[in-house]
Amino acid sequence: MLDEEIGFVDTFSLQSFVVRGSEVKYYKTYPFDWRIFVVGDEGEDIYLGESKARPDYNKIDALLEVRVARAGDVRGCHSHFHRTAIPPAIRTARP
Repeated sequence: MLDEEIGFVDTFSLQSFVVRGSEVKYYKTYPFDWRIFVVGDEGEDIYLGESKARPDYNKIDALLEVRVARAGDVRGCHSHFHRTAIPPAIRTARP
């Protein structure tokens, strides 16, 4: 990227897209790593993990796969993100 070539770094960035039918958001605030969230069934943001580099589709897909496996259900990905399946320590409120 041009910004990286001339020495600029992201100080704040928020991006959103759909992976496996679920809305995913990730953001960076300098100097911290990228934080990745999926929007749950009730509209809440559910923390998936962090990444030193900007996460790509494959990184996010892998995090979703881990979350689905932890939920212990084999149906569609989006139906797994219920508040009861996510430990309270990693839930976040939507602004």
